[in-house]
Amino acid sequence: MRKKGLIYLLLLVPLVFGAAQTWGQELSYKGELSGMFSTVENQAQNDWLVRYLPEIIVKSEGDKTWTWDASLAAYLYAYDSPAHEAARNAEIFRAWLRIYDETTEYRLGLQELSFGPAQLLRSLQWFDSKNPLDPTSFTKGVKGALARVSTDDNSAYWLWGLYGNEDLYALTLFVSDMKQPEFGGRAQFSEDMAEWGLSFHQRHAILTPGTSVNENRLGLDLKLDMEYNGLWLESMMINRDAGLPYSARERLATLGIDYSLDFIAEGVTLVLEHHRAESRTAATNYESSAINNALMVSVGQELLDSYSITFMNSKLPKTSLIRFDWKRTYDDFLWDLSLFQSKPVSTPAQFGLGLIVQYNH
Repeated sequence: MRKKGLIYLLLLVPLVFGAAQTWGQELSYKGELSGMFSTVENQAQNDWLVRYLPEIIVKSEGDKTWTWDASLAAYLYAYDSPAHEAARNAEIFRAWLRIYDETTEYRLGLQELSFGPAQLLRSLQWFDSKNPLDPTSFTKGVKGALARVSTDDNSAYWLWGLYGNEDLYALTLFVSDMKQPEFGGRAQFSEDMAEWGLSFHQRHAILTPGTSVNENRLGLDLKLDMEYNGLWLESMMINRDAGLPYSARERLATLGIDYSLDFIAEGVTLVLEHHRAESRTAATNYESSAINNALMVSVGQELLDSYSITFMNSKLPKTSLIRFDWKRTYDDFLWDLSLFQSKPVSTPAQFGLGLIVQYNH
């Protein structure tokens, strides 16, 4: 358990309250309570998770050219799963300070960092672990500094530096070397019908215990918005100083489209994405390491209720998922009921049921 992080949080809370009162700043508190449960046929044990995210936010007065705000949040949870041992834990979830004006912001601390237009099969999932089928959009953050500048022509420029991060994110084969700094940046541009961006990141990846190598990532994304549909591309290339048997080059790409099916019924939308990953070693050519397809049809005719059916298929490895979701959303409360059939690698298909409940205050 990360008890040290919770101790730091408990020590920081009175300091934040005291400083805010002394300086006359605006102080607010909010929290997010989530409960998740799922069961699968022929599985003796069910999955469950209870999670609470309390957050304190401090804001400066808004009549200055430069203003600042800060966030301090904890991550309290308990879960049990057939795939993992039961655990109860507490740790820091967010802890950042931001200084900003109308066009520029500087943020320092434990924060969320994500970008890219893909919805289901993301190739630019560099720093977050969001599950596209999780309506809470939960993800842990990264430790570092971020500078972001926006211009009058809707362009934006990002620079970041990270340090002390070891978590394995969705598309990361190797964890980062915590003792080595990471650097990167992004430039994104926007016009009436198109948005595109270029991203770069440099880090040291650990291949074996005690051994890390230099790794460079280059990402390109593009999104076209038309009257009835959108088209997008996410792509990435990785160059890694790795010898056999590890991959030295990787390339990933996601092609996607969404289309409004109002001719069938109002509020019906289709999303289709295809993702492909290839890798090569110092002695081989590029070979496919993952081929995935995803299709989602969603209906949101009413303000409260929305429905979706999702098909996911992977050829490498060979898996499949069919899932139906019914989500109801209020101002401070949501629940999502799902029915699904999944077929993991080399096992028979299984039916299951899931429920997610979230309360915000």
